[in-house]
Amino acid sequence: METRDYERTPYEARLDITYAIMLHRLTENFYKRLDTVFAFLSVLSGAAILTATFGDGEKFLTLFAFVAACTGILSVVIRPAEKSALHEVWRNKYTDLLALIEGKKLVGLEAIESELRTLQGQSPSAICALEPIAFNRNLASHGRPDFQISESWWNKAIGFLA
Repeated sequence: METRDYERTPYEARLDITYAIMLHRLTENFYKRLDTVFAFLSVLSGAAILTATFGDGEKFLTLFAFVAACTGILSVVIRPAEKSALHEVWRNKYTDLLALIEGKKLVGLEAIESELRTLQGQSPSAICALEPIAFNRNLASHGRPDFQISESWWNKAIGFLA
């Protein structure tokens, strides 16, 4: 880890808070869209199973049944709707912290850092592939595109759903 020869500023703490808001928003959106994809595939596969059963598509019946089973299993195991709601709650907690700072109800770097560390320690894990995207969007929203980091194809692919 790189050491700093300067003191941390409230601006940097605010950047960390807005980064957390962005990361939780992206994670929330990712899980919301994943839930939609699972629901769509499940309904589509169910309709295709019915059509194949009563029509002339018996050769596709196994494929559609497999897709329906997989989407159901993944939906139960991953629980995207629950995770989306959880990250919405945490995004709101960070937003509330930012509102306290902007409303001057929480003043001083030590107080801000204390609240921020508490939230960071309790926050649920986000999707790692979304971290560079959240970092870059956060910097861009603060007029600091010169410090953005590169995003891999994987970051971009996961970010497409977010």
